[in-house]
Amino acid sequence: MNPPGGVWQDNDNTHVAGQSVLAPYSKDSFKMFLFSNTAAFSSSTIVILFLVSNFPFYLEIWIAMADMTFTYGVSISSVSSKGNIKPGYTYIALALGSRYPIS
Repeated sequence: MNPPGGVWQDNDNTHVAGQSVLAPYSKDSFKMFLFSNTAAFSSSTIVILFLVSNFPFYLEIWIAMADMTFTYGVSISSVSSKGNIKPGYTYIALALGSRYPIS
């Protein structure tokens, strides 16, 4: 995941390498980016799982998608500054993305 503005490349008194450049300067914009990005990610994951529901390797695809979702959560926590994003926002966005069933 590469947030808008990228990530810091070096350590300093004001930032840590690997954390988002945008997060400390515009917290609301960063939260909006994370919320919409997480909702889009979870929506696309649900669509993929619906599309491959009758494939022979459905279980393997489901496991891969679960692993990818876990990795996405870890990447969000690693680029966010401490206290910048609450886990509840991520859970709400994941639930929102998977709320709309496909008929």
